[in-house]
Amino acid sequence: MTITLLHREYDELWQHSHVIKLEPFETVEECPQQLGNGYQRWILLNGIDLLIHDYEFCDDVVIKLEETSGCIEFGFQVLGHHQYPNRTRSGGQNFVEWGAAKNAIAQKSAGRILQVDIHLDSPELLHYFCTSNSSLPLAIQQLIAGNEQPYDHIGSITPTMKLVLEQILNCPYQGATKQMYLGAKCLELIAMKIAQLSEVNHKTYPRLSRSEIDQIHQAKDIITQNLCDPPSLLSLARQVGLNDCTLKRGFRQVFGTSVFGYLHDRRMEYARKLLEEQAMTITGVAAMVGYANRGHFAAAFRKKFGVSPSHYLSHYRVS
Repeated sequence: MTITLLHREYDELWQHSHVIKLEPFETVEECPQQLGNGYQRWILLNGIDLLIHDYEFCDDVVIKLEETSGCIEFGFQVLGHHQYPNRTRSGGQNFVEWGAAKNAIAQKSAGRILQVDIHLDSPELLHYFCTSNSSLPLAIQQLIAGNEQPYDHIGSITPTMKLVLEQILNCPYQGATKQMYLGAKCLELIAMKIAQLSEVNHKTYPRLSRSEIDQIHQAKDIITQNLCDPPSLLSLARQVGLNDCTLKRGFRQVFGTSVFGYLHDRRMEYARKLLEEQAMTITGVAAMVGYANRGHFAAAFRKKFGVSPSHYLSHYRVS
């Protein structure tokens, strides 16, 4: 059996379960009996929220994410399996993401989940520690500069990351010493993940010049302004003064997705907005975002948001 919940309903189940306050900065929530057994621990540090999941679900749990995530999340999936419309996370993988899409679908598989999440409410902490941004991965540089374009990256948990995770899960300290120790370990994991991003970028892409980055941003603006009838890749490259190879390579480096992937995401987000705000038919919305075939549009919408356009209309427009 699969249990389907809105995100707020999922949170309420946890909040109404048995809660234990271990420290002024640490709370343990027992897993709701409707879902399974285990716990999640919230540890509040200076500018960092540390969340440790350790529970076992009896059934698959599907969560409808109603709001765009406002935090920066570094996550380390030790055990378990999470399925999203465009990606999967499994045990042994880490991730970093921000700006997660509104009304996406997340599925937590039955079985044990052991995961360590580090949440930053804003990039200020990164900015504080990274006085020289030039050596950081471009996505992190842009985040610090205020560009909150949605981004996610999945990598492997390295042996050194695993050691730090074990130290967090088996922290020997209490009180203020525990708070300092865990805060330092969180920063260590963040540094390791940023180093992993830098290594990926270094291996995959040569460095972009400032003018090339500006031209790639110009290409993004052209796509955004022409969702219904976008230029071809070659035409887009000519319009911004780049060759198509540099545009493809650079676009992925700057925005963390391909030109087509960005176009697809913008189309789907615009379609969602039209369904929410306009009294339009699904066929009309499909045409507005460049789909002549309603069936193709419905399939793309379902893949992006996990529900069909008709279900979205009946459920979200009423609510």
